[in-house]
Amino acid sequence: MLTAPQQDWSLYRAMTEPSAAAWDRALTPQARFEIYADLFDFLHEARRGRGDWARLEQWEWDQKLAIRLRVVDALRRLDQHRHERSAAGHGE
Repeated sequence: MLTAPQQDWSLYRAMTEPSAAAWDRALTPQARFEIYADLFDFLHEARRGRGDWARLEQWEWDQKLAIRLRVVDALRRLDQHRHERSAAGHGE
């Protein structure tokens, strides 16, 4: 069975949380909003810029669909295998 790579999130949190928490506490509501607005503007401008966004979105959808179809096929084969084992066990 395939397993996903494992990350050491506790180590990551221990290394980043203190500085992130201190930075968060230092921000005023206005500063937080400015960060949000800047990120929103950046992403909005990127979407309006040059590029074939429809093609990228179609590619992403195709990739998602391909993964879904592989998962469905794997689960179907697993069910079939379990059904065959169960039927073989009842015949004895």
